Amino acid sequence: MGARRTPVLPAREVLRDPVRQPHDPPRTTGHAAGLHGVTTDAASRTSLSHTAVLDAALAIVDAEGLEALTIRRLAADLGAAPMALYRYFANKDELVTSLFDRVISEYDPDQHREGDWREQLGSSFRWFRRALVSHPGIMPVLTRRVGVGNHSDRITESVLASLRRIARDDEEAARAFFALVSYTVGFACLEAASMAQRRAAGIDDAGEWLRLSRLRFESLPRAAHPCLVDLAGYIGGYWTDEQFEDGLSRLLASVVVRAASPTRDSPS
Repeated sequence: MGARRTPVLPAREVLRDPVRQPHDPPRTTGHAAGLHGVTTDAASRTSLSHTAVLDAALAIVDAEGLEALTIRRLAADLGAAPMALYRYFANKDELVTSLFDRVISEYDPDQHREGDWREQLGSSFRWFRRALVSHPGIMPVLTRRVGVGNHSDRITESVLASLRRIARDDEEAARAFFALVSYTVGFACLEAASMAQRRAAGIDDAGEWLRLSRLRFESLPRAAHPCLVDLAGYIGGYWTDEQFEDGLSRLLASVVVRAASPTRDSPS
């Protein structure tokens, strides 16, 4: 028998896609694929996960602020198509909520459960301040919603449990909670703003920045601002650890004082 001859196909048959059928839609590749939600070649090489998406989102917020975070920008940084991210988050609002909860989750309230109530509350709010100052771009979330995410609820539950142990009643515990949260968030916001001003001025030394802050008050005309001039050595040192601790201890002490008062309307 002679050798079998391989049939030669017509040119039109060679060029035809052997996988696609005539009724299939045309294939989309490259940039157009990303716009239509089809994973691009770059995205196919990227291992996406819930954690990876949140990490990339936090990097954007830390560097440029919350307004810079968009689904399209996040997808570009991950090398993925925008539609690929909707597998993990339904929309940007859900992404931002999860991002805040991601920052909050770095604290475990159970690690102080066995300690004194002052230690429990102090540790919670010290950590909260550090988390906000470390990620100032996430702070605008607090102006849009209250209590975001499972970890936030868990920490709030722990703090309220400690306050109920020492407050006169549940209303006092709730009032103390909001006072402590407001103080911590406000302090962190102003501290972050001061740090941003320092960076903008090109001053790396925190001590030098405090010295200049005090000098500003000392340089005011005494006739118009006698208190600012006289207290410059104290008010010029705001947004320090020492100042935060002082304010925190005053608030916690007030909870105990009010608990000892016979009625809510009694002077403290």
